[in-house]
Amino acid sequence: MCSCAEGYMLKSDGRGCKALGGVEPYLIFANRVDIRKILPSEAEYTSILQGLENAIALDLHHEQGLIFWSDVTLDRIKRAYLNGSGVREIVITGLQNPGGIAVDWVHDKLFWTDSGTSRIEVSELDGSRRKVLLWKDVEKPRAIAAHPAEGTIYWTDWGSTPKIERSSMDGKERMTIVDTSLFWPNGLAIDYAASRLYWVDAKHHVIESAKLDGSHRKTVINRGLPHPFALTLFEDELYWTDWHTKSINKANKLHGNAVVTIHSRLHFPMDIHTFHPQLQPLALNRCGQNNGGCSHLCLPSLDKGYSCACPTGFLLLPNGRDCAENLRSFILFSRRTDIRRVSFDTPEKVDVVIPLVGLQSAVDLDWDDTTDYIYWGDVSTNTISRARWDGTGQEGRQRWRDGMGTGQDVGKTGMEEWHGHRAGGQEVGKTGIEGWHEEGGREDRDGGMAQRKEVGKTGWRDSTGQEVGKTGREGWQREGGREDMGGGIAQGRSPAGLALDWVSKKIYWTDAGTDQIEVANLNGSERTILIWEDMERPRDIIVNPVSGQWVSVIIVNPVSGVSVTVINPVSGHMFWTDWGRHPRIERAGLDGSDRQILHQHNVTWPNGLVVDHEHQRLYWVDGGTHMIEFSDLDGRNRQCLWCLCDVTWSDQCLWCLCGVTWSDQCLWCLCDVTWSDQCLWCLCDVTWSDQCLWCLCDVTWSDQCLWCLCDVTWSDQCLWCLCDVTGVTSVLISSNLPHPFGLTLHEDTIYWTDWETKKIQMANKVDGSNRRTLIGNLNNLMDIHMFHRQRHKVNHACTVDRGGCSHLCLIAPPPLSHRCACPTGVLLKPDGKTCEKGMKNFLVFAKKVDIRVISLDVDYYTDVVLPVGVLQNTVAVDIDRKEGMVYWSDTVLNKIQRTSLYRHRDDGLKPEDVVTDGLAIPDGLAIDSAGRHVYWTDSGNSRIEVISMDSRHRKVLVWKNLDKPRAIVLHYEAGYMFWTDWGKVPKIERANMDGHNRTVVVSSNLGWPNGLSVDHSTGRIIWADARTEVIECSDLYGQHRRLLVTAVPHPYGLTVAGDYIYWTDWRKIAIQRADKMTGDKVTTIRGDLPGLMAIHAIQLGNVEVNRCGSNNGGCSHLCLPNPHGFTCACPTGIKLNKDRKTCAKLPSRYLLFASRNSIRRISMDTPDNTDVYLPLPNLYNSIALDYHLAGGKIYYTDVYLDVIRRANLDGSEMETIVTQDLTTADGIAVDWVAKNLYWT
Repeated sequence: MCSCAEGYMLKSDGRGCKALGGVEPYLIFANRVDIRKILPSEAEYTSILQGLENAIALDLHHEQGLIFWSDVTLDRIKRAYLNGSGVREIVITGLQNPGGIAVDWVHDKLFWTDSGTSRIEVSELDGSRRKVLLWKDVEKPRAIAAHPAEGTIYWTDWGSTPKIERSSMDGKERMTIVDTSLFWPNGLAIDYAASRLYWVDAKHHVIESAKLDGSHRKTVINRGLPHPFALTLFEDELYWTDWHTKSINKANKLHGNAVVTIHSRLHFPMDIHTFHPQLQPLALNRCGQNNGGCSHLCLPSLDKGYSCACPTGFLLLPNGRDCAENLRSFILFSRRTDIRRVSFDTPEKVDVVIPLVGLQSAVDLDWDDTTDYIYWGDVSTNTISRARWDGTGQEGRQRWRDGMGTGQDVGKTGMEEWHGHRAGGQEVGKTGIEGWHEEGGREDRDGGMAQRKEVGKTGWRDSTGQEVGKTGREGWQREGGREDMGGGIAQGRSPAGLALDWVSKKIYWTDAGTDQIEVANLNGSERTILIWEDMERPRDIIVNPVSGQWVSVIIVNPVSGVSVTVINPVSGHMFWTDWGRHPRIERAGLDGSDRQILHQHNVTWPNGLVVDHEHQRLYWVDGGTHMIEFSDLDGRNRQCLWCLCDVTWSDQCLWCLCGVTWSDQCLWCLCDVTWSDQCLWCLCDVTWSDQCLWCLCDVTWSDQCLWCLCDVTWSDQCLWCLCDVTGVTSVLISSNLPHPFGLTLHEDTIYWTDWETKKIQMANKVDGSNRRTLIGNLNNLMDIHMFHRQRHKVNHACTVDRGGCSHLCLIAPPPLSHRCACPTGVLLKPDGKTCEKGMKNFLVFAKKVDIRVISLDVDYYTDVVLPVGVLQNTVAVDIDRKEGMVYWSDTVLNKIQRTSLYRHRDDGLKPEDVVTDGLAIPDGLAIDSAGRHVYWTDSGNSRIEVISMDSRHRKVLVWKNLDKPRAIVLHYEAGYMFWTDWGKVPKIERANMDGHNRTVVVSSNLGWPNGLSVDHSTGRIIWADARTEVIECSDLYGQHRRLLVTAVPHPYGLTVAGDYIYWTDWRKIAIQRADKMTGDKVTTIRGDLPGLMAIHAIQLGNVEVNRCGSNNGGCSHLCLPNPHGFTCACPTGIKLNKDRKTCAKLPSRYLLFASRNSIRRISMDTPDNTDVYLPLPNLYNSIALDYHLAGGKIYYTDVYLDVIRRANLDGSEMETIVTQDLTTADGIAVDWVAKNLYWT
């Protein structure tokens, strides 16, 4: 007699079971781009979620009405309510191919498989408290199902040994239940009522079932299954999706008969589940109401109990319930697009992705245990950023961006293609962006379920030219057998290595684009350059602020008692690698002093560095020599004996070298074919002698080596020279290191990353023994560090009141304690402690998206980005030398703005608007620091204008016969302004600063006269012509014209400072300089600066005497210089009164007209007939207007906003007076008698 499980009743046939409750089931399935639900009895579907990227796996929580799904394009797990609302990302990092999801609806846990990481993980339903549950002997896990009542999970694995496994929900009691006759075990479903497990095999084209322990296995369907993917059950029916037929089908679950297609012509059906309360039956919650007393995860076990568990890497405390609140030590490593950690607090060594955003090419790392911050440099975004090790508090990018390059992000398009191939002309998989595919008869993705193709990137290249990774604008490559910063990064700014001085709280970094070493405070402030000469491609950098020899000093104080102070003698050194044309490892003081080369022989691609404080050793990896070596911190004791033989010098060592005992045959082996015939003849045909020893060196080794081989006996001492001529060296590891990159050390162990093995390995730091793999199968491995909490607090002068320094206090090598330093470009005063307020003499230049300065006060040229805010297309720039304000024009915003040179990026201030109306293309800008005016050219309006610095009084100075005015400069002492015009008739003109007495200075042999400058000391004007590609000069009247520099590809801005002219060049994307008198000594002072525009030389405080005096010359509005004094002037259209000092308040007669986004006025009182923009904000489509003379108001309509407004003629008191029942207000009229307003 048949019976049914609880929650079911027998059907009328007495054989089948029907679910109680009267609720009709829904089938919910993923369709890649959407998730749908259907009734099994109907063909129509309802979309739950649309616009998805690549939804694959899903599961449901019936009681909470939630749906969970994975997206294998975005590598995310998300959830939403079943009505499609409340979409939320719950797992966003560390996923590569999340192909299966299972919900424990009783204990509210989420499980998932990832065939890319070869893991099974668990978390709370919101993604918190995430833990890697299973990872050992997990290859390609796919489908997963949960059995909360039993406390188990089941999953399929279609790796090299396909199988179906089971474990308790705490990861214990793991067992294989099916491992025969499997190939692609895909979908998995549990029949909870019958305690059976069902699965599909896409290769064998079958649906099978077995008891939950794997016994009583039987085939349910073995025909008509081209490519089944997922399945679900309800009552006596079995439902499955099929990739090939793009359909959902059903059959009887017991016999497989009555096969019916219930939904077809789908986009790409993936996972499928049935939504019904009986499929998630109630069961005992083993963790009870208080989470089982666990501080974090409570996971059921097979024995009807549970285990307390911690998020991955966190230690479970001895009470078995609570997790440690913090991590004590962990390996930290970067992998280009993410940063990961491997905890050393727990036995399992599993990497966890730190949840950070915006990483593109994270190359270098360091850490600070006192604040829990990690720091990283990104050579794609050209930034240094920081966050806490748990991913919180992320900051950076803009803070660190200054002077680090363009920050253009070129790489991922966001469309990661999953593509297939054809075998024998037949398609065996899917192509395009739509998903998983079969490759060579097996589903695969990067060796797994699918392949990802990142669009817009070229490859990291090894010495053979084969691609081994990704680069483009966002990475590094090896080119021609040598690593190089590739694809534009080489010329750009590239923070290639960084290191934290934990004593003085400073961050140091190398820049492989500018070839510099810089330092700043940990928040990025007070940045300065330490080393800038004779650098080629600086890479890794480490600091050694202390010597490593700790001493405890007991201090007895009669009042306070006994205290113990830990003292560490100051070392004060930094070390860095350089893999340019002359590879080397160097050392200098942390203040940049005492620079010296430690190693330059047998060095090819020196990469990672680390200091062993215990033994005072320097370790490094070399990607070219494929070795890990070490020496003393001063470069001595670099010995190569271990490298040659791995044993002491003996016959055994000779056998290691040659394979035979010491003999002529062994000697021949030593030379082989890489040495000369003479050497081969010497080794084989004569006796071993000094003559033969001399031949061994030939001319390729140094005199020191020759002396060693010829003038001393053959011994270990002679062998030393074989490896390095600078002294004794020891190579730690020299085998199976195809391309080591990052290196770190902790206690007695070294750890390193390798690009080609894709592993992090470890070995004993003394002799290289006990070598093993910590973690493998990781692409794009970069830097590595060990985060720990064993650093002692060190008392140092820099930790107490900055050592008396006004700005940076840098640890210096003995006998000095420290040295004060100033921010980039700022001079240190003679007292050696105090910095000047800022740069006094500098170049300021526009670079489209930012404004930069280069100090002329110091010995180096480096550009610093001014924190002026977000710019779009900055063209002209100048400085108010009196108050230190920077002014610029933006031809996209059509504004002239300003801000202080001395502001800080984080002060929250926004740039001030100086001119916002009536600008078309403001190409040129000149600041009158003495008279407090701003002059500019506008090639769009063909005008030259001036405005007072308070923006109150604005006047058009020149407007007739102007075509394309470009650069403008002032000669305040002479009362002149000069400008270039590269219109149809190119010329250079001059006028008084009040716009009078205009004259052409140069008009012949000009093409595109761009940059223009006045050399005050010689009374000349100097200009650059981009078409004729020359720089020329003449006197102020156009006489004595001569060439200075020829073959200048495309000069734009030009200025004069001291004995030199400086100019920007579009084609060279550089700033160059030459002698201002002869044009000789052309030098590039700064390169790789795309978007260069105007440039000016500034000497702050050097301001002429204001001709107008303290009372503005008695002028009511503008006081403008001329060669004989000054002229009082009025804003455009306003008449100057008969006293020649004061101006009328408003024009008496004028024309008003609307021009959609502006309302303008043309005065009839003055002869210029020039239109003036009324300063009315937020005009979008002004059509009609009128004026009320008595009230002094202008009335106008805006048909875009559908409003009628009014304002004073000067733009003040603007108000909206009609806002309702307007559609297209095209006409307006003011009744000035009755004071009524009419409109159509």
